[in-house]
Amino acid sequence: MLHRYKKSGMKKTDENTDGMVESPGCSAIRFGGADDLSSRTFKWGAVLILLLSCLVSTLSLESVPLESHEALVLQTAKEMHDRGDWIVPFFNGVPRLNKPPLSYWLTAGVTSITGKTFEVKKWHGRIISSAAGVLMTWIALYLGRKLISSRAGLIAGVVCTTSVGFISYSHNARPDFLFAGLLDVSLVGFVVAWKSADGSFKQMAGAALMWFFFSLASLTKGPHVAIMLLVAWCIFLLSESSERRRILPVIRPVTGVVILVGLSLPWWLLLKHQLEAQGVGALEGSQLSGSLFELSLKTLFSGYYLWAVVWMMLPWLALLPMIWFAPWRDEKIGSNVRLLGTTVLFVVLAFSLFSHPRHHYLLQLMPALSILIGGGATVLWRRYEQMGESPRIWTSVLWINGSIALLASIAFIVKRIYYGGSSLFLLTASAVTAAFLMIAAIDYRKELTRRASAPLIFSLLVFLPVIFGAITSHAFWRGSRTLVEDFCRSTGKMTNEHVPLIVSDFEERLFVYYGHPPVLREHNGDPSALKLLMGQMQEDEFLLVAPADVKGAFPEDCTAEVVQTVEDFDDDRDAVLYRVRRRPGT
Repeated sequence: MLHRYKKSGMKKTDENTDGMVESPGCSAIRFGGADDLSSRTFKWGAVLILLLSCLVSTLSLESVPLESHEALVLQTAKEMHDRGDWIVPFFNGVPRLNKPPLSYWLTAGVTSITGKTFEVKKWHGRIISSAAGVLMTWIALYLGRKLISSRAGLIAGVVCTTSVGFISYSHNARPDFLFAGLLDVSLVGFVVAWKSADGSFKQMAGAALMWFFFSLASLTKGPHVAIMLLVAWCIFLLSESSERRRILPVIRPVTGVVILVGLSLPWWLLLKHQLEAQGVGALEGSQLSGSLFELSLKTLFSGYYLWAVVWMMLPWLALLPMIWFAPWRDEKIGSNVRLLGTTVLFVVLAFSLFSHPRHHYLLQLMPALSILIGGGATVLWRRYEQMGESPRIWTSVLWINGSIALLASIAFIVKRIYYGGSSLFLLTASAVTAAFLMIAAIDYRKELTRRASAPLIFSLLVFLPVIFGAITSHAFWRGSRTLVEDFCRSTGKMTNEHVPLIVSDFEERLFVYYGHPPVLREHNGDPSALKLLMGQMQEDEFLLVAPADVKGAFPEDCTAEVVQTVEDFDDDRDAVLYRVRRRPGT
């Protein structure tokens, strides 16, 4: 039996209200979508957070400098359109067997809708990730309210929308954020099926939704992570004694296989058929066959994915301990919290057993982590409001946030000095540092203890300019990306079908997107191999991008003119653009 204590005289009562967590010194907290906030308050809060999500995810979509992996998506969409082949992805005139085609299809669809000519722009690919980001914000709001409480849902929406992982990947055309959003909708489908009566139409619809988006995710980056999530949810159901017999009606594997095969298998079969017809070869050894998922304990022992979680949830690092205070054992919603915890823990451990670690593999966990943070913060928030004084945990959290903001400001100042960037961003970074420290100091003196929301809302308000400053600042996106993009764009304008381009020992992706493919590449930076390649060129004139120490690799019958030099182009190496011409009479 849980008990409630009234602040006045700390009088003990045996009253217990269903669906409420009660602790000494505070009144009951309602969970599971109950009225910890009024419906009107939640709706207005959700609308504002979704508007914030739209603003954060779409700001500077075209001006943020292009990253090399984005060029793969944009150029592949263009080449699929130009070839009239929507089955086999091509990049630089060569089949690209790394990813399924859904992101290429969507990018091409946006391009077709928005322009008279098929010119793939940066924002055509990025708007898909932006839409996935808004969808993830909605999922954090919806599941936060459904699984824990309205207040937890609002906190989860804010944390998810203003995290580094969200800001970074909502502005990136690579398929990772789309993939994460599709998997999170599958989580919504699972929750609907799990919470519905067995055999009901709602349960069947939830399971169908789960498998439908699993299928779309498989067409985005493959089925591997979907399998991980499915295993995690089965483990959760088995771990709950009251749910063990519900695995089949909730998961509905037969229905799922039918949906998965019906949506995903046709493309795989057509791909295999066309590759064989073109004599390209089998899929074995490509990323489509899962070659990146090789068992290795090195990642596990390095703790890589623990740091990935920390990076992804910045600047809310100090709120991660709130997960400890989430209502894990509550009779009504404890299982909801354990579902999210099982999902996060299993996926992190599963990825830790494979080689090729990448922090973006965990993006689909952002809503779940945000909801867990919201659940723990809700419990402490209620205690804070009712006790009339600031617990040490809140003082500690605010001081830690202030310290993080201070370190972030110092880091951004250093990056601005080194790379250049926005003075406004430097100003707002310094302002948020001062604001966090001021709030912590005031809270420490117990002058803002009447309502917990005051310092937290103020913290968010002063942090928003930093978010917008970061998105528009070159310092946040690494200043060298702008230099690299400008160099690749100017080089691409010099190329055409009569003046081809060779790239030696650098990535050719941006040159292909901004230039005239195919772009020839010498991968190893071997001077003798580069010299042989240039000697085989049929054109009288061509361009070469190579490291600065490549001078001795030019054939004797060629002259080379330095057109442009870019410092620190890649891994602190300078890149030089040469115009190479055949000597007359050779």
